[in-house]
Amino acid sequence: MNARIFRWTLIWSLALASPIRAGESERLPIVAVFDIEQKGLDWPESVLDTLSDLLAAKLAESGLLQVVPRAQLRERLRAQKEESYRSCYEEACQIEIGRELSAANSIAAQFLRLGDECTLTLTLYDLSRATATGAATASGPCTEASASRLIELAVQKLLPAPGERQVPVDVESEPSGAEVFVEGRRAGMTPLRAALPQNRAVILRLVLPGYETLEHSVTVRGSQVLRFSLERARADLRKLRNRIDWVGLKVHFGGGSDAFLAGGGAEGITLKWDHFQWTLLDIGVGGVSSRDFFWLVGTRVYYPFYLTQNGDHQLKLGLGTGYWYTRQGEDDSSRHVKDKGLYFSPSLRYMFQIASRVAIGIEFCFILHANSGDYQGYPWAGFVTFPVVWTVAR
Repeated sequence: MNARIFRWTLIWSLALASPIRAGESERLPIVAVFDIEQKGLDWPESVLDTLSDLLAAKLAESGLLQVVPRAQLRERLRAQKEESYRSCYEEACQIEIGRELSAANSIAAQFLRLGDECTLTLTLYDLSRATATGAATASGPCTEASASRLIELAVQKLLPAPGERQVPVDVESEPSGAEVFVEGRRAGMTPLRAALPQNRAVILRLVLPGYETLEHSVTVRGSQVLRFSLERARADLRKLRNRIDWVGLKVHFGGGSDAFLAGGGAEGITLKWDHFQWTLLDIGVGGVSSRDFFWLVGTRVYYPFYLTQNGDHQLKLGLGTGYWYTRQGEDDSSRHVKDKGLYFSPSLRYMFQIASRVAIGIEFCFILHANSGDYQGYPWAGFVTFPVVWTVAR
């Protein structure tokens, strides 16, 4: 039996095996199936013609598509090109011809040889948007005999099973904008509405740059909303947690040792690692009671607790040290110096990243300082600080 007789026998047997009732075909999307392209193979054109016709018949057999007659497709290609119609392998050419034939979709197919194995790729294009909306692959031996089996497997992956009911499902993600793949086929970006098979488990895969890829098996019984929360990728998460604080401003209020304390300050360059943070410069100035003046210069280290994965909310245990100076306000003479010397300061700070480069917070500090000589100063003080810092990711 020659290839031509085999081809037509195969097509008619498939067509008779899956008849479409009158009126149903009018509601089915029309698809143009172009000739299979081979790469790394040297199969005769007659074999490729047979396989292309088989692919068209398998798609029609699904009952989900109307297929543009292959003879009509060949005639249109020959009318447009003087050379062989088989040269229309490029996506732009296939989209143009498909639109002229009033098709809603087109399918491009390739047999690729990789070593001793061949892979068939099917790509489904939406001609109205000129975008690929689905794809499927099947791999096996590089023989003409196995090619028909690869076509059958790829079509099964590309299309839902015949008679399988589809239900609309809303897919949402936090954050939004993730690409959604259903059984390996791209469905769109969140938030989206997709048609999923009813009462059958399918694999959803969500992909978003900077976040861990999420794969989830779902079985839907009816229309519903699927919500997913994506986790930051570890490398990206570390960059966010370990932002460098370049500069910060703060105000503080408090008191101690029968004195009221109020003032402001600044902090410069806080270096951060996963479990250690170091503020290189911590400066404070202000008034004590009604007439005394103080300033301090020091440094502070923190141990952070991450309340969220990306580090936007942090609780920090801190310990600072530096030099403290207090004097009375009448003049600058040494007899009015009330206190000076080293101080030690445990603290508890909460910080919230309100924008990509700005964080605000609140800190409770307790200062213990050593009196110098016979000066009668303030042996301890406690105050509340409200810092605002400017940050940048490493």
